[in-house]
Amino acid sequence: MVGLVLFAGVAIVVLPRLAADEDGVVGTDGLTLEIGGIRITAPPGVAPEGTRLNARIADAAPSVGAGAVPGPVGAGITLDLDGGLQPARPVSITFPSTETYSVRTPAEVTQPDDRAPFVLTQPSDGSPPELLPARWDPVARTVSVDVTHFSSFWEKLTTARRMMEQAVGELNGSTARPDCAGRDVELGDGGRLTIDGPAGGSAWACLRADDRHYYVDLTNNSPEPWDMRAAPDAVLQPQRPTGVADSVAIRLAELTWAGRSGAPGVLPTGGTASYAFPLGSAPGTVRLTADPGTLLVSQTLFAVDVVASVFGVTMLQRMLELPEAVDCLSSVAEATGSRGLDPAAAARVVRATLDCIGPFMARMGMDSPVVAVITAILGSGIGLIVAGVAAIVDTVAGPFRIVVRSSGRPTVITDLAPVDGSGRPADGWTVRDEGAAIDCGYTSPAGRDPGVQTCGPAAAAADACWAEPGGTTALCLRSAFDTVLYRHPASNLSSPRPSGVPVSPLSLELDDGTRCELRNGGSWPGRADDETLYGAYSCSPDDSTVVWGSPKGDIARTTDRWAVQIGGTTGPLRTRGVRQAWYVRTG
Repeated sequence: MVGLVLFAGVAIVVLPRLAADEDGVVGTDGLTLEIGGIRITAPPGVAPEGTRLNARIADAAPSVGAGAVPGPVGAGITLDLDGGLQPARPVSITFPSTETYSVRTPAEVTQPDDRAPFVLTQPSDGSPPELLPARWDPVARTVSVDVTHFSSFWEKLTTARRMMEQAVGELNGSTARPDCAGRDVELGDGGRLTIDGPAGGSAWACLRADDRHYYVDLTNNSPEPWDMRAAPDAVLQPQRPTGVADSVAIRLAELTWAGRSGAPGVLPTGGTASYAFPLGSAPGTVRLTADPGTLLVSQTLFAVDVVASVFGVTMLQRMLELPEAVDCLSSVAEATGSRGLDPAAAARVVRATLDCIGPFMARMGMDSPVVAVITAILGSGIGLIVAGVAAIVDTVAGPFRIVVRSSGRPTVITDLAPVDGSGRPADGWTVRDEGAAIDCGYTSPAGRDPGVQTCGPAAAAADACWAEPGGTTALCLRSAFDTVLYRHPASNLSSPRPSGVPVSPLSLELDDGTRCELRNGGSWPGRADDETLYGAYSCSPDDSTVVWGSPKGDIARTTDRWAVQIGGTTGPLRTRGVRQAWYVRTG
């Protein structure tokens, strides 16, 4: 049976009341319903006249998303309009409450244990449950909220501490030990790479290698991020963040340390990082240093993200796309550095981080009431963030060093002396006359003493020559793999000047048997992918394979097992060990 009731002078259509549901029809002046003591007040224009509003007592509140925030949950209601419509104007829901709140609205929170009124809602579109800031009337003992969508709603009491403890509590860096942690790596040339470092106390470290590089793969095993530095010639590989905290820490590190030496980076909490080293550069070192500054900033931002997500707001990733905000956060983290955590100073860092965020919330389209609530909750929980970070730092030691060493058969270094001090061939060497004249005058880049000269033109391949008696001819050795000396008419043989280049072997034999000869002038093509590389040696069988030198040199000699990079002018380069190297000297 349908009745007509006057309420404050307004005619309202009311359907018969049922125990667990109530329906009403939107009239000219809106609609008011009450079910289980919960009052729904809809203003005029909330929906087309004649639209039916359906109200029923809600099932149990969800326990995920905002529903997982600790705190008692009161009565609930589910609302919908016929035809799947949503209200065109805000609708007020008023819950009778048996709770006692510390503040009238969440925006008034100043202490982490202030009991604040909220309404938990489960959006009808299937998105995660979220909280809506509500109003507490201590006289009427009701909690009210204005909603712009219809779904399910429950009264919810919680505190800043409960939200913040959830955020801090999620900072857990412990990770499972990878199978590769601490294992050696066998190299193709018979060598071996070994790794020494912390046994999981701060990070797990794994080794791998390809033809050109070896890699140190790190996994954080502590709740604190680590500043990283690596040498020599290390390159930090692109990092793939797995969460908000990772993104924050990595982005801050990129901005703070851009252009600095030592390939700096950050190993975020629960995150990973990888360094690449040239294969011949062992020993390589990665140094991990505790970073309370980045931890404070990133943990504050993590707390911001967790608290904002409770209200259905996704803001942090969007904020990290604003250069001004990121610059501000980077400055805060860098100013903090790796100094110890004095509680007062740490609180200032957290406050400075929140100050960086505040001005950008409105720019991202966030509602002012929600911004005010998030700001109040975070401001009241500064001490919780500081205490949580301090507890983490107190349990973490450091710094740590991870060292990769190379072992294998040492390169055999041989000095050839095909010509004696008087300029005559040594026993076992034969001489072949060549008619082409050569011009000398500089010490040989392959010579161990100044009596060995280099001569041109390049076509003569006269890298290592000795003046014969009389000073008009020279004996030249083209390759360590031959016992023939070539006699050339020669000029400028007296008092050779220093060539000004580092001494390098005349010939090399690589670990796979490839034979390579030192470059003697001429025009060699370079590599389009790296203009700093130059051809240092040509290799058998057809000279299309080249040992490529760089500004750091042509041979990596940091260990007893030398290494070179070989390849053509295009395509990948490969790192090979040097089995034997031959220099020349005077006998």
